[in-house]
Amino acid sequence: WPVINDTTLIRGLKYMNAGTGKGSKIVFVSGESYFDIDGNSNLIISEHSQIKPYTWAFAHDVRPASQSLGSLSCQDCHSWNSNFFFGKVNIETPYSPVNTYKRMSDFEDVSNVYNKLFSLSFFFRPALKIIIIIAALIITLVVFVFAGKGILFIAKKSSGNSEN
Repeated sequence: WPVINDTTLIRGLKYMNAGTGKGSKIVFVSGESYFDIDGNSNLIISEHSQIKPYTWAFAHDVRPASQSLGSLSCQDCHSWNSNFFFGKVNIETPYSPVNTYKRMSDFEDVSNVYNKLFSLSFFFRPALKIIIIIAALIITLVVFVFAGKGILFIAKKSSGNSEN
């Protein structure tokens, strides 16, 4: 892209707006902002919801399994420094003062802190799975022990045997 500075942009907008009728105005749209000039030929930078980029939703099953994100492990997307959440996307714009990069997390309307904390949960998941399996085995063992004692108690009572 050729680089456009403030002076060039103001001159271009003045030239194009000179030929427009009343009630209509030409603005320059770049990145997530639009650029206009006021009556004193000052550049006004504004944002509008209609010029936000459309972001296609990502899903785990969009590609074949061998090529899909996460096919190797959850860490493909959910690691501390994965490009899926923390990468930078280049915003193509010829206007130089505009920030030319945007973080992936900005497209999700969540903070980087949230994504960093969420990615930490994937670090501890293997240990958490082991703890859950051990706890489930202990609970199952306790249930079987007390169920066995209950069955023995009922069997003794129903047989008329009064021993402990």
